[in-house]
Amino acid sequence: MTSQPTSHHAALHHAAREAHHHGLCVIPAAANGTKQPWPDGPTWKHFQNQPPTAEQLARWFANGRYDGLGVVCGQVSGGLEMLEFEGRAVAEGFVEAMTILADASGLGDLWRAVTSGYQETTPSGGIHLLYRVAGRPVPKNTKLARRPRTPDELAAWKREQQLQVDAEPDDAQRARRQAKLNQIVSGEQVPQVLIETRGEGGFVVIAPSAGRTHPSGKAWTLTTGGPATIPTLTADDHQALHHLAAALDLMPASTPEPTPPPAQPRQAGGPTADGLRPGDDFNQRATWEDILQPEGWTQVARHGGVTYWRRPGKNRGISATTGRNDGDNLFVFSTSTVFEAETPYSKFAAYTLLNHGSLHDDAFRAAGKALRAAGYGSQPTSQQRDRVPPLPEWGPPPDAPPADDEDDGWQQGPVRRRGHLPEDFWAARPVLRHIRQAAHCRARSGDVVLGGLLARLSSMLPPELRADTGVGSPASMNTFVILLGPSGSGKSSAAWIPRRLLPPPPRIDFLDELPLGTGEGIAEAYMGEEEVDSEEVYLAGPRRGTPKRKVVRTQVRGNALFYADEGESLTKQLFGRTGATIGESIRRAWTGGTIGQHNGQKVNTRVIEAGTYSLGLVVGFQPETALPLIEDAAAGTPQRFLWVASTDPTIPEDIVDDPGPLDLALIRRGFGIKPQLTFDHALLKQIRLDDRARATGELRLPLLDSHKPLTLVKLSVLLAILDNRIHITTEDWQLAEALWATSCELRDALIEYGTRQAEQEAEKRTKAHVDREVRAHNAKAAGDRAIERIARRVGRRVHETQGMTRGEAKKDTASRDRGLLGAALDYAEARGWVVVEGDHLRPGDSRPS
Repeated sequence: MTSQPTSHHAALHHAAREAHHHGLCVIPAAANGTKQPWPDGPTWKHFQNQPPTAEQLARWFANGRYDGLGVVCGQVSGGLEMLEFEGRAVAEGFVEAMTILADASGLGDLWRAVTSGYQETTPSGGIHLLYRVAGRPVPKNTKLARRPRTPDELAAWKREQQLQVDAEPDDAQRARRQAKLNQIVSGEQVPQVLIETRGEGGFVVIAPSAGRTHPSGKAWTLTTGGPATIPTLTADDHQALHHLAAALDLMPASTPEPTPPPAQPRQAGGPTADGLRPGDDFNQRATWEDILQPEGWTQVARHGGVTYWRRPGKNRGISATTGRNDGDNLFVFSTSTVFEAETPYSKFAAYTLLNHGSLHDDAFRAAGKALRAAGYGSQPTSQQRDRVPPLPEWGPPPDAPPADDEDDGWQQGPVRRRGHLPEDFWAARPVLRHIRQAAHCRARSGDVVLGGLLARLSSMLPPELRADTGVGSPASMNTFVILLGPSGSGKSSAAWIPRRLLPPPPRIDFLDELPLGTGEGIAEAYMGEEEVDSEEVYLAGPRRGTPKRKVVRTQVRGNALFYADEGESLTKQLFGRTGATIGESIRRAWTGGTIGQHNGQKVNTRVIEAGTYSLGLVVGFQPETALPLIEDAAAGTPQRFLWVASTDPTIPEDIVDDPGPLDLALIRRGFGIKPQLTFDHALLKQIRLDDRARATGELRLPLLDSHKPLTLVKLSVLLAILDNRIHITTEDWQLAEALWATSCELRDALIEYGTRQAEQEAEKRTKAHVDREVRAHNAKAAGDRAIERIARRVGRRVHETQGMTRGEAKKDTASRDRGLLGAALDYAEARGWVVVEGDHLRPGDSRPS
């Protein structure tokens, strides 16, 4: 093939100079159809670190030696990366799919900036997009989206690979390459690349290359922009762009899906007797919306049978897909979630990880048990269970009427479980029945949804709306709620269902469901930047005499709701080094006091004055993780929370209609210019008498009930507002007392549960100590000092190595002592020096001297 006409070489030289002028490392492309970099063949790589000079460009492109040019990507070209859609990807609609997903995920502006900066088409119909990356190194060449090869593509690929193997002159090398090819062909499907990048050290041919550069002789054609308009992306935008392309990948990940432990051996009667396991049933019946949306994931779009998701904490972009393979697994490519990137998760595996914290056997078993209690899986007819898991360890309701066998005419009514709101509470008002129906519609606890809704409502109120009952200072409405229950009992729904019941009105700047971080972070949520007049004025021009404007950090909003799905992080902060910050901040926020702190630098100063903010807080706890919070009673933390149960034995088996959102006119329209809460006169008198009794010492409340008066004020006001009133009646107060009494029952049941757990642990420790002493006595009586000597040596070695097998211990023992090793291990275990688990030895709770 001959070289291109002189006009082409002139255009090529001009393009090389322009690209060089705009900071690109330009070198020639080989004139043999390989699209490889040149000059100097294999030695071109020194241009990965040092761009050529203008004189070198002139020598290369002035004589018609080359028909094409290319760019070395990465740092040498100012952080350049090229995103390529292969010709087959363009033909199969992947560019259109990328555009649809970009617009749906909030990345439309980013995608348009990339496609309008520098875009060219390749001879095979592909697309090159060039852009620079700021704030992070450009990664190496990366394959972002692939699909399995078609049978024809796979056959052609095999033929091409076989020709290369057959052409290998070295027999040993040819045999190794043949074995590797056979292994690839016999394994998983060979992927066909659709979208990839050229990054650090990579080379890409660019327009107007043509002629001998490509086997077809066709040209690369610049369609949009040029070297002068190459856009620069931030590190976040660069990552978002990669995730967007990776979302189009159609190859199942090679990592095997996490699986639950094997089922227990089936009893007589076979599958019909045992029924369907809960995890299998969950995989069949549950939807990804049921699993991901309550955890804060957002469904971005559906395209080609695939659903695209965005992780919590992000307001744009794509983080995961579901439905891209026959197993309908979850594939996450963000590294900022609990899931491993590019690992397929079944619905049961995802549920287990989200609700039980790991994919170990114990977590799978706990998840299966929780799903069984929620109605998943079929069981033998002789072993039918209730759909709602009971909590027998917290004891029966103390106020349940006793059975009277002699009174045949007496029929017991519904028995209220301890720590659950009574039926007459829900029947008191239509709005309460509406809330409970919304909860039962989703098979969730009415108590937990009401608790989440009260905290949410308090966070939307005007900050100036305070309750003045005539005693003490006017009360803030800020309300904190703890959702208490076992893992998998629906605590996450306390955020999702109230959000549907009470969406934020557009008239307020409201931050919804913020994660609970540090005390400084709570104050920071209300901060922002605002433009104000400065002390300087313009001295000349048309604006002479007017103040100059400046940007300052200040409080810019007054409403926020904080949500923590798992409260263990809160207790760790309370009792850790940062505890003073978070503990003091939430205690101040509950009373509506000033939060934040002054620092030497204005950028780190955040002070939110009392009366200028409304705050709701919802925290989920399992019984075991909630117990440490009780220990902070002296500081006043647990008594500031309303406690609600996430289990509900009254959830009906039948499907319940969705009642839709609440119609709260006060939230929708506002409370007026100067809202004023008022109270029944009899109620104000009762509040004053109760307060006087406490102030004079006639009445003393237990430590955990010390905030009962202020809590009742908050709850009665919120219940009135739910009824679209700002006048609080005696009935509101009575309903608030029912809420408070139920909260105390649940909290006290938790304390009793903790006491029983502590007693059982103490009993276990005592028994273990007795058993250890007995074993030590028996072992010592059966042996001699040699056994103790060997036991001490093995114990020390196990502690030094942090564990070993019996075989390793035997090799480590002198041959003359190996006959006594078994007795020595018994002695070491009895003394607590080692723990024997089958064939493995691990350090015990004490170490031999």
